[in-house]
Parts: sequence; structure tokens; C-alpha cells
Amino acid sequence: MNFLGVHNVRNALMAIAMAKAVGVNDSHIIQGLAAVMPEQGRLCRLVGRNNLQILDDSYNANPQSMYAAIDVLVSFDSPKNGSSIKNSIAVLGDMAELGDDAAAMHFNVGQYAALAGVDCVYVIGEFAAQTIAGFSQQADNEKPMAQLFSTQDELIAKLLSSECESSVILVKGSRSAAMDRVVSALDSSTHLSGSVDTKAK
Repeated sequence: MNFLGVHNVRNALMAIAMAKAVGVNDSHIIQGLAAVMPEQGRLCRLVGRNNLQILDDSYNANPQSMYAAIDVLVSFDSPKNGSSIKNSIAVLGDMAELGDDAAAMHFNVGQYAALAGVDCVYVIGEFAAQTIAGFSQQADNEKPMAQLFSTQDELIAKLLSSECESSVILVKGSRSAAMDRVVSALDSSTHLSGSVDTKAK
């Protein structure tokens, strides 16, 4: 399949079961799964500037999709896979429309990232401090690092620095966080001219 993550395997199994139930043969199921491509911003793998590997999941966010995307991020930085990646970095914007539990849910995402083994969390938005607090509470303090950014320009400049070179990064947030602008600034395919402008448009 052209999708990342165990959660997408579960979705595929559901689709297979439904197809089998109505009599679709195996070869057509295989062809159908192979033909489906993820929508832009829905956990797509991109080649980034600064030798970054980008997991673009900027289309939207809620707690469960955050957890699933973090699982994919750490799978790329697994020693058992012979990874040569420098760091795994979760670049997170706010999750919108969570009501009174928003602060706690952002705190939980930070905790989950630390427990999953994410090396660095870079956050921006209204609830960024809560995400950092959750991450810092669970981090083992040997390598993990969390940092809050006030603007996307500062965040992009950090990601294009030598400190982040050769890392795998997950970029995720709700639509209102406009994290797709960060992806666009980092995506090597949008900077073929060699521009070094780090400002998000």
C-alpha cells in the first residue's frame, strides 16, 4: 500500500473484509489497494531540504491521529531498522475544537511523544506550553528536547539549521494551525532553484 502506519493497515483490512463480503476477488482487491494514494497532507512522505525526511500530516489533527502519526515517526528512527537518522522530531501545531479538555489533550500528546521515544518536540500555538509540559514530564532527559516557537519563520529556520540536518520530522496540526506552510518551506520539490528563503508564505 501507499500508506504509512498500522492504523492504515487496519483501515485496509476493513476494506478487504467488506470487498470479500460482496464477492470482489483477491486480484481486484490487490489492484485497488495498490492504486489508492494518500491525499496531500495526510501522512505523506516527502524529501526535504537540509537532508530532512518529512512526514506531512498537516491536513488536520485530533488526539488519536496525533498518536498514530507519532507512532509512524518513531518507526522511521528505529535502531532495529538500521536507521541512520540523526533525530526524530515532532513539529506540532494546535489541535482545534477540543473544548474544555483542550489543554489536557495537548499535555497528553506531549506525554505520548516522550513515551514513544521521540527525540525532539517543536511546538507552536496557543497550547504549545501544555504539549511541552507533557513531553518534559515523561522524557528521560538524556537526549530528548522540547522547544516552543512564537512564529513559523523561527520554526522553519530551526528545522533548516545544522542541528536538525538528516532528521525525520513529523509536521502535524489542525487546519487552523496552517502547518502546511511549514511543509511547503521545507519540501525540496518546492525549492528546486536552491533558494534559501526560510519564510513561510
